[in-house]
Amino acid sequence: MKEIILELKDFIKKDFNIYTYSYTILFLAVSVFLNYKFRFEDTIIDPNFGSNIGMFIYFIYFLSPYLLVLIPILAIKKKLYILKKREFWIKI
Repeated sequence: MKEIILELKDFIKKDFNIYTYSYTILFLAVSVFLNYKFRFEDTIIDPNFGSNIGMFIYFIYFLSPYLLVLIPILAIKKKLYILKKREFWIKI
């Protein structure tokens, strides 16, 4: 358990950037608020479950937050070149 905590502390020391962490926390808070306020999952995702359009909506529903957090973080870290790599988009 101590090793995990030490690894986590080491990761945060190496990776920590106040702008990226603040943006991520703000994005998550707004996303959770909007999801509960508009009941997006109950009104859009669940009724389409199992259909072709439902699979597309599900894919977009989970891909969007990933990209909406990743792209600004890459911009802050000046690593937007990663988005131009074919390998990145294939892995998604």
